[in-house]
Amino acid sequence: EASDVANAIFDGTDAVMLSGETASGKYPREAVCMMAKIVVEAENNMADFTQPRRRREQRGLSISETICESVAHAAEDLHMAAIAVFTETGNTARMISKYRPQSQIYAFSHVPAVCNRMNLLWGVQPVRRDHALHAEEMLSTAEQELLRSGRLSPGDILGVVAGTQMASGSTNFMRLHVVDAKAR
Repeated sequence: EASDVANAIFDGTDAVMLSGETASGKYPREAVCMMAKIVVEAENNMADFTQPRRRREQRGLSISETICESVAHAAEDLHMAAIAVFTETGNTARMISKYRPQSQIYAFSHVPAVCNRMNLLWGVQPVRRDHALHAEEMLSTAEQELLRSGRLSPGDILGVVAGTQMASGSTNFMRLHVVDAKAR
């Protein structure tokens, strides 16, 4: 099973789980600890020879996909402290996650079931918050929450991605923002 876990990581899997016989075996805790070590080691080795996936040669991407790819690459180029995503379904967070940006992705949603599902996405930290109605409210909500929790500091760069219509497939907004020193 160790090679299966490592290969799953190399294939870009977001989450792994124990098989039935291992989970119900004599040492399930030890199996989980070993699996976690394998995942960390595999991800560390991947970082040495992989770059963020760029799909520039492909045409015909949707607006949503193009924005998600763009924020992931901007995160690398600008050393962003965080990416904030406002999502109704979790799809925008999932699309950004597949590019494996080095920046943590904070996915804001008012839908509890969506927050639960996003826990399985690579690099995504769900944040349950009330529905934000417009772009400025999204930026303010993300900045205040991430500053309050110590995940952002003045001078950090924050990327914000959302759909202004707040419906599935409507991601059409990306903003790059430098956190003001007075924001704290």
